[in-house]
Amino acid sequence: GRQYNVIFGDKNELRSFSDIWEGGMPGYLIWLNARLYEMKRLLKKTGSMYVHCDWHASHYIKVEMDRLFGHDCFQNEIVWCYREAINSKKRWNRKHDVILFYSRQPEGFFFDPSLALEPHSESTVKKYRYSDEKGRYRLMGRGLVGSPIRSARDVSPDWEEKHPELVYRHYLKPGTLPVDYWNIDIINQAAKERIGYPTQKPELLLERLVSCSSKRDAVVADFFSGGGTTPAVAQRLGRRWIACDQSRVAVAITADRISRLVEEK
Repeated sequence: GRQYNVIFGDKNELRSFSDIWEGGMPGYLIWLNARLYEMKRLLKKTGSMYVHCDWHASHYIKVEMDRLFGHDCFQNEIVWCYREAINSKKRWNRKHDVILFYSRQPEGFFFDPSLALEPHSESTVKKYRYSDEKGRYRLMGRGLVGSPIRSARDVSPDWEEKHPELVYRHYLKPGTLPVDYWNIDIINQAAKERIGYPTQKPELLLERLVSCSSKRDAVVADFFSGGGTTPAVAQRLGRRWIACDQSRVAVAITADRISRLVEEK
């Protein structure tokens, strides 16, 4: 229900794209389904698709994608939480979008969450009081029947010294595996990456998706590229990419953004 414009400087404004649909939601879904079908057709068997939407359409799109991919290819509904002005007194303020994650096939798709590990909290790190050449660790009791320290946590070093068969070292991992809700701030007015495109996404958001769902030199495609965040991130991460958009403004902005990125290297 909005017209999206790009403002250059203080006065110049260009129409970027329209989000007003004849026939409302049914008309939008017919338009979108034709494109989702073709995107699925192009997708490798080991590939994935991420669809970003907000509260207007996320539930409708999920039903359509279940029909198109099969419900067993639905992997996650990622909730992208962000902070911005909180002004609504009519209802709970809407401060999250949804990213639907589907794979081309139920199993065997590429996914490596180790590339998006979350840092440990300070309280967690403090529990790992000892260290050796492998890193920080805690002393834990093995789960042996009859052991006086069976499955105990943070046992005394004396137990390891006198009864090493009852103790093991639990090492601190590099980070925790990511969950399906992400707190990633939207791009503020002073952000270096801000280019002024109305629906520009944070690079950190796309870094997670591209890193975890594609190998280096794989192809990443964004058929609604907007301000070009996806191809910019893919370029920086060493992926090949395809980007297109029906908006001439979006294509021009993306081309300029990629050119500057290549020149910086």
